Parts: sequence; C-alpha cells; structure tokens
Amino acid sequence: IEVTMRARTLCLILLSSSASLLACTGDDDHFATEVAPILEQRCADAACHGSTEGAPHKLDPSRWLTFMIDSSGKITDLAGAQASAKTKVNTVENVWYSSLLRKTLPIEAGGQYHYRGAIFPGRDDADLRAIAGWAASLPDGVEGASEPPLTALEQRFERDVYPFLINRGCATATCHGSLMFGG
Repeated sequence: IEVTMRARTLCLILLSSSASLLACTGDDDHFATEVAPILEQRCADAACHGSTEGAPHKLDPSRWLTFMIDSSGKITDLAGAQASAKTKVNTVENVWYSSLLRKTLPIEAGGQYHYRGAIFPGRDDADLRAIAGWAASLPDGVEGASEPPLTALEQRFERDVYPFLINRGCATATCHGSLMFGG
C-alpha cells in the first residue's frame, strides 16, 4: 500500500509540474498557433510590417510593429514578433484600446488611422477576435502605461507635421520612417 501511495504522489507531482510547464508556455503556444498565422497572412509582408533577414535597416520592435520574415513571408522569430506585438497591447486600461486591435479596424468602427486602410471589417471578425483573445490573456501589455509628456517641439511636430506625413503616406517605414536612408 505504501508503494502505491508513493507512486500516486509521484504521479500527482509530475502531473502538476507538467501543468505548470504548459501554463508557462501557454501564451507562446497561443501566439504561435493562433496569432502568428493571421499576422503572416494579413500584416507581415515586406511592404508592411515584415522585415526580411539581412535587410540593411531594421525597425525598432519596441516602437514599431515589426516581424522578421523569410522570403515567403513566414515569421522567422516568433519570440521577437510576440514581443513586438505585446508592446502594442493595452492591458492597463482595456484591451480594445490597444493599437494592435484598433489600427486594424475602420475608423467608423472605433479604429485608428492605418496607412493601408482597415484590415478587418469589424470587431466580430474571427481573426481579429483571435488576436483580441490572445491580447486579453496577456498580463504584461505595456501600451497605455504612463509615458513622459511631449516636449514643446514634439507637440508641434505631432500637431503640425505628423498628420501631413500620415495623410500623404510619407511616414511609412520605407519612405520617411526608420527604414529610409536617414534612419
């Protein structure tokens, strides 16, 4: 009886350890299986948020939504892609305030301006809901956290210059963004 009890105890310990390991990697698995394929299909080409291996300039993934991709458009660095996406998730206030979600929606549906237009027709789109589900499961999205106030010059740029660059399509990464010759 004592051997059986030890075996059961050992089995319970192993099962709880396995469950803990699965819980630790759950976000990574969900991102890899549910979110990354959507991003590859809709966002990660080289003309948008994808950056090919060996490109002379790289976007800063903490500031820009960017993914390292291969020549077929597949994300090659899932951890880096996930980290970049997390910086665009607001778990401080409301996940639907996240630019990762809002920039993909039409403005009339509560979206934010996105240079190439809306990616999803509305919040009921299955792919957007899959991304929103992953975002809602995160404990550490940083968008919405307090940021230092803009300087007077930064405020002037935000008010007078940036809207012009956005409206003309000039502020894309390959034009006057971080992939241009001036960095």
